[in-house]
Amino acid sequence: MKDKMSNELENTGEALTVISTDSLINIANKAEARIEAVKKIKGLSLRVTNYQDWVDQNGKPYLQTSGGEKIARLFGISWTVEEPRTQQDGDEGHYMVTYKGIFTLGNASIECIGTRSSKDGFFKKYEKGTYVNDKYVQGKELPPGSIDIGDVVKSAYTNLIGNGITRLLGIRNLTYDDLAESGIDVSKITKVEYKSKVKTPQSKSAQASQPAQTEGEIMIGIKEVTIKTGKKKDGNEWTKYHIKDTTGGEWTTFDRKIAEEAKKAKESGQGVIIQTETKGEYVNIVSMTLMPEENPDPELSKLAEEAAKGLDL
Repeated sequence: MKDKMSNELENTGEALTVISTDSLINIANKAEARIEAVKKIKGLSLRVTNYQDWVDQNGKPYLQTSGGEKIARLFGISWTVEEPRTQQDGDEGHYMVTYKGIFTLGNASIECIGTRSSKDGFFKKYEKGTYVNDKYVQGKELPPGSIDIGDVVKSAYTNLIGNGITRLLGIRNLTYDDLAESGIDVSKITKVEYKSKVKTPQSKSAQASQPAQTEGEIMIGIKEVTIKTGKKKDGNEWTKYHIKDTTGGEWTTFDRKIAEEAKKAKESGQGVIIQTETKGEYVNIVSMTLMPEENPDPELSKLAEEAAKGLDL
């Protein structure tokens, strides 16, 4: 029986492809070169960013658009992005925002998507809480219609940029150790904590004595600044500034200086850094400053070019 099976295998007529030793060595050498290139790319990518380009989401570092754009300039990555698509997400009125883009480095291009759902805990909003026996009780969760779609759009765009650049360069799944080794002060990275329906009971006097909570810094580009004026009941006039950013987010402020910075940013094409704080139920813009024009260090650019060549794109 064994001999018969051997004969059948020998007489199948199928040709076996044999890889020569030289070819195997060549493949192994190329693989090693690509591994070294990816290591260099990761190090250079992190060196061009700082703590403001990252946020902490669920204990993991998350690259913001500002950091992605710095890395893209360093390596000469370009991209084109389609208009966002919004679709229903479940039967409760929630929605999913999806961006799709093409990212290119050298002769290589990849298609990526960035999505965000209004279901994510980050976007939840609640009714104003009440006090029961001098204890603060969190209000009920508001329906999806109360969620600012601009926030969801902005987050989807950020996901797209981060996904496209890190996938193209092969530097996904970065850790805080990676960031620290590159000189980034990880202790200063802003943490994003999802809201919960349950809030620790707190006396009214204790809550009132708490300072405003700083949310950290957000980096965006400015698309449009408009002005709206009106009169209060007492006859005094008011001026409100409406600011739209390049990722779809919308902001309002009564501070003229903040509006002027936004106008400068729109005219110059520079990004801005927004500092926000939470007071009770409201998130306020504390300050807005122009981001400095950052051109990659010539030496870093040269190293980045050499590292990218190692990927054989």
